[in-house]
Amino acid sequence: MKPKPAQVCVVVALAGALVRLALAFRDETYLDRLFVPDDTYYTLAIARSIARGLGPSADGAHLTNGFQPLLAFLLVPIASLRGALAIGAIADGVTAWCLGLLARRSAGSDVAAVAATTIWALSPSAVAVSSNGLETSLTIACVTGALVLWQKDTSRWLTGAALGLCLLARVDTVFVVVAVGVLTLRRDGLRATWPLAAGAAAVVAPWWIYSLSRFGTFVPESGAAVREQAMMYRAAGMVIRDQVAWAAGAIVGPPFVDWTPLREFLGKTASGIGLVIGVLCAGAAVWLFRRTRDDVVRAALAYALALFAFYSLYLPATWFFRRYLAPIHAVTALVVALHVRRRAWAGWCLLALVAIGRLALATPVMTIDQGHHGAKGYREPARQVLALAPPGAVVGSFQSGALAWFADGTGRAVVNLDGVVDREAARAVREHHLAAFARSRGVTHFADWEVNVKRFRERAGDATFVLRRVGEAEPQGRDERFVLYAIDWPD
Repeated sequence: MKPKPAQVCVVVALAGALVRLALAFRDETYLDRLFVPDDTYYTLAIARSIARGLGPSADGAHLTNGFQPLLAFLLVPIASLRGALAIGAIADGVTAWCLGLLARRSAGSDVAAVAATTIWALSPSAVAVSSNGLETSLTIACVTGALVLWQKDTSRWLTGAALGLCLLARVDTVFVVVAVGVLTLRRDGLRATWPLAAGAAAVVAPWWIYSLSRFGTFVPESGAAVREQAMMYRAAGMVIRDQVAWAAGAIVGPPFVDWTPLREFLGKTASGIGLVIGVLCAGAAVWLFRRTRDDVVRAALAYALALFAFYSLYLPATWFFRRYLAPIHAVTALVVALHVRRRAWAGWCLLALVAIGRLALATPVMTIDQGHHGAKGYREPARQVLALAPPGAVVGSFQSGALAWFADGTGRAVVNLDGVVDREAARAVREHHLAAFARSRGVTHFADWEVNVKRFRERAGDATFVLRRVGEAEPQGRDERFVLYAIDWPD
């Protein structure tokens, strides 16, 4: 008996999830070097702290809202790298299935449904992003799931609750929440819209109230810290052309290919070309938005456009674009699937299988993000540097996630210095008195990649301290070195 298209979509989505789960249970050092950024360990440390009853804290002492809460809450009972990767794998399977449902209803075509599911399930870029241990895949699953509920229009309260989960998954989903709200208001009026808002508020209100009462804002404090880092690069010569070019490099190729040289070519080697491509992509999205009458597609396109504009123009943390802009890859998969013909995508499926096979068998000489300030391998450098530090040492670091995670139980403490998970550190970075902050926290050592030593000195505000090199971890990637220094503070 010939399988029904819905059954095919379920099988393909499950297969995609199983591929990711199989990858998640490979050696952790392999996964760390190839996929996992330092930020993953912040989320793990925060989940561990919550599980211990200490509240959301990366170091167990200083509370923070500098994280995306939904993933951290899910990790509380299973705070481990494999737990985070398993959540990403399952979430990606859900996304593949939801994309198929969206395509089926929007196109009225079984071919579109199977194509959308297959594109995401076999996407090398989606596999890579789901393996970073962060909230990216969970966010995309929440967004596509909310759009499915909105499209079916079965319960506006339930749809609103799903939109609230989107906001907990990642705060920048506010763009899709607003898009859904505006389109619903325009189409169905206020009576149909307020249950969406109420449902979303019911889900997100407890966390927002806590954040507002404790931190004065519901926006993660990591956002301001990351923007401050981005402004350092802008002060060093990065211009809007470069920002848009890097953003273009992050969305051209995925979900079909994931090719670092292409991103680097558009962002760095030929930023003028990258700018043109970025503008053309935005223009194409606007054209599609105006042309379609399908509100689900319009909401998805509005979300993609808002993400592209926000990150390329306001928060140009170009080294994070690959994951910040990943939801655009899902929108691309949906739009492409809506225009697929019965045989047009068979060749791509074969190429995708080859690409995933190559990924599964790869030896991580360097990470896929190595060329642009991405992960370099954090697990082994952190453990080696902690072994070099004497018992009782207090280690300050800009990239402190893995250090904080692995320092637990070693007799060493770790202090975050870039402010991503410490608001006092963020203020010290902005006001150029990082040395005074570090000293007030009892920091005795500094450990980081060599590029961040310069940043520490620039924002220290006090040039009288001395950094004495103690040792270094084994080189990672392109001879990147994580170095430990002892700090001699002035009397």
